[in-house]
Amino acid sequence: MKKNHFAGLDFSSILADWERYFREIYNLKMDFSGIRIPESSDEFSWLICRPESFFAERAFRGGKRLYVKLKWTKKSFNAVLDMSFGREGKAEPYIVRVRPNWEADDDMNNLSTDQIAKKNINTICLTERLLLGDFLYWKYKKHCDAQSSTICSGSCFIGGGVPCVKWDEGDDYCCAAVSVGWTGSRDCSSFFRSRQAVS
Repeated sequence: MKKNHFAGLDFSSILADWERYFREIYNLKMDFSGIRIPESSDEFSWLICRPESFFAERAFRGGKRLYVKLKWTKKSFNAVLDMSFGREGKAEPYIVRVRPNWEADDDMNNLSTDQIAKKNINTICLTERLLLGDFLYWKYKKHCDAQSSTICSGSCFIGGGVPCVKWDEGDDYCCAAVSVGWTGSRDCSSFFRSRQAVS
């Protein structure tokens, strides 16, 4: 049975946690109280709060280091992501809602990014997934996507490819880290799944 860590809490408490997270990790004074929270069913009870002009590279590299993060490219995400696609390049602050799942959504099993686009399903982008993972670890000291990988189908790389994010426990050759890789837009499996969003 999945535990909803936000059950019984009102949104003001959740927003206060996000404000404290940005203050402690990024030294940013935020006030999310005036930003619209999308209407949705209680199923989408986790919030992701994104500040103004806060892009993927800052979510990946900025702030106090909570754990090791690795990515497949030495270039800035801001240079390799198609910033005109989805919410990735959005400059104004906003809030999205997602399901309270530590692993990527089960009902996205075996759905490729192309299929998600054809079905017109709203999903999270790379910046949102990085913020969600950091926030949850900051609050609960637990990593999401330890058994699966979130396909960030709300983003795409210039020239094709879709970001994917997972927690990797590491081995003799590599340290434990959050790993950002990529997959093809037609690829699908039970391991690679997206996260539906309400925005």
